[in-house]
Amino acid sequence: MKFRLAALAAALVATSAFAADNHSPNSRVAGSESPTVAVDEHNSAPARMALPNSDSAAEPPVMVTPVIKPVSAAKPAARGVMPLLKSAVVPDNSTPAERTMSMALSLASHGAAAFDAYSTRVSLESGRGYERNPVMKPFAGSGMIYPAAQVLPFGLDYLSRRMMRSNHAVLRHTWWLPQLAATASSTWVGVRNLHVAQ
Repeated sequence: MKFRLAALAAALVATSAFAADNHSPNSRVAGSESPTVAVDEHNSAPARMALPNSDSAAEPPVMVTPVIKPVSAAKPAARGVMPLLKSAVVPDNSTPAERTMSMALSLASHGAAAFDAYSTRVSLESGRGYERNPVMKPFAGSGMIYPAAQVLPFGLDYLSRRMMRSNHAVLRHTWWLPQLAATASSTWVGVRNLHVAQ
């Protein structure tokens, strides 16, 4: 009796499975080679895909959500001369011609400063000249005047390089002016000192 009940239950299960397979909208049509896709009711994306002549279902595709970073507000434009110098860009975007000209002006300004220091020493030793610059006056009577005279050209070299890389158009196109002005003034003072010493 138990055996008959088990056989009857197995027959009912097989019959219900066959009927559900024939009436299911996702069932495969015989002789069709196109894959059938099962659509999830809560998601418009395909949940699984059944390949032809295969009973296994493929994994659902992975949905990638793009991450959009918020855009930071633009900083207000700086005013004055010093903020413009501080906002100079770090990368060296100068041309080779500008770098060559900067090196030439740097050598010229340092050489003119050394000539100014030498002529000052000659003028003081002749007894007909004196040092008018109060900053250089403590060094005028010794050899320390030579390294002291190089402080200003080094500072102007740094200023010119910052101006060359500045975001401000006026500063970027007049970067050569401080070095040229220092070279011209030191040369003029040196020539005048030699005339006084004669």
